[in-house]
Amino acid sequence: MEAKQKLLGFTPPERVHTPTPTTTDREQTMTDLDSILTQIASEHLFIDTLETRKRDQLDFHDVAVWSVRKALEAAYLAGVAEGAKQAIDGWRGTNA
Repeated sequence: MEAKQKLLGFTPPERVHTPTPTTTDREQTMTDLDSILTQIASEHLFIDTLETRKRDQLDFHDVAVWSVRKALEAAYLAGVAEGAKQAIDGWRGTNA
């Protein structure tokens, strides 16, 4: 019986495989992201939509730096929360 060749320190049966998200998972993630970013823009920057409307009056906004800081903090914290959720779900072996 031949010895199994080690690949990156693991023999093939021991290799860890993480499935890649399906297209629907990616689409859901982008929908969730769009929703979170729109909410942050609305709450902190007073911008109603992040959709391009092809008019300078609608697409460019004067925003105070403290509002930008608050919006960036909110986006960062949302990312931290999502990362923690994914880590816990991965630890539990779930995707929900």
